[in-house]
Amino acid sequence: MSISINNQVTLNPNHHDSPAAVKFALYLKTREILQINHQLQEVSLMDKKTRYQWLDQHEEMINQLLASFMDDSMLVMNGIELDREGMKMATQLMINLRDAINLVRSLLYGRKRMKS
Repeated sequence: MSISINNQVTLNPNHHDSPAAVKFALYLKTREILQINHQLQEVSLMDKKTRYQWLDQHEEMINQLLASFMDDSMLVMNGIELDREGMKMATQLMINLRDAINLVRSLLYGRKRMKS
């Protein structure tokens, strides 16, 4: 199973971006994070040996995911002026990012405990 990171979608607000463009970027990022969450949940359901092998094989990608999550969370509210709908979308994205980070943490924590 492979998890991809879409670096095409940026949340970095630009003075030229319309509110609709910012909302569309929020929508795309939210969708991307939901898909990643679904795939991480599938990984968490693997038997331990398979899950740990998967984690070992995808360590670099997990590091990239975490870096991407941090970048996204920093950019979501940085300089974006949103209406109520946009704020709701940004809040949902932050919730999904938190869920993704928690999934990664639980996968990594379980692996570290087994290595100890």
